[in-house]
Amino acid sequence: LERLASHDVALRGMAALRANLYDQIARGGADVVALRRGDLLARVGNDVDDVGDVVVRALVPGAVAVAAGLGSVVLVGDFLPAAGLVLLAGLLLTGVLSPWLASRASASVELRGAAARGEVSARTLELLEDGQQLRVAGRLADRRAGLAAAEDRLATATDDGARVAGVSAGIEAGAQTLAVLGCLLLGVPAALAGDLAATELAVVVLTPLAA
Repeated sequence: LERLASHDVALRGMAALRANLYDQIARGGADVVALRRGDLLARVGNDVDDVGDVVVRALVPGAVAVAAGLGSVVLVGDFLPAAGLVLLAGLLLTGVLSPWLASRASASVELRGAAARGEVSARTLELLEDGQQLRVAGRLADRRAGLAAAEDRLATATDDGARVAGVSAGIEAGAQTLAVLGCLLLGVPAALAGDLAATELAVVVLTPLAA
């Protein structure tokens, strides 16, 4: 039901966004006139799909993460309050610090990537439609070199984005490891002292791994 509802919202939003884009194109504003056809194709296609992904891949998972994270902290904290605080710190690292750092670093990467994708689409469409005329005019080699340069810029932006994602994933993995170890170091003495049962110790240690 969640998947049906979230995708319904996302697809309706994408349809409305495309309709608004077509309306703006039909009005022929200065911003639209300045765009090449290939760039328009990229924006109406992939860029609108990315906006739809915000609902399915960002808003809904974010809400689920908040609910599940808070529930996990309450569960572990009920058994061992100190372990609950450790889990909370780990979740803040993975759910707040890591995404914040990634979003700051990826903002410029995404802008460069969007510009490069639009240029690749525009140059590819130009070669497909006007290749023979460009060959006759002796400008085909220059246009192909321009396309290759645009593809290189897109590849560089993609690599930079992957690097940012890798750092973010490293922070998440490190925070998860620290949370599990912290709960283990706090839970074992509590279990030996009789404050935790063996099954409760398992819950305290394994919940950070799951959360």
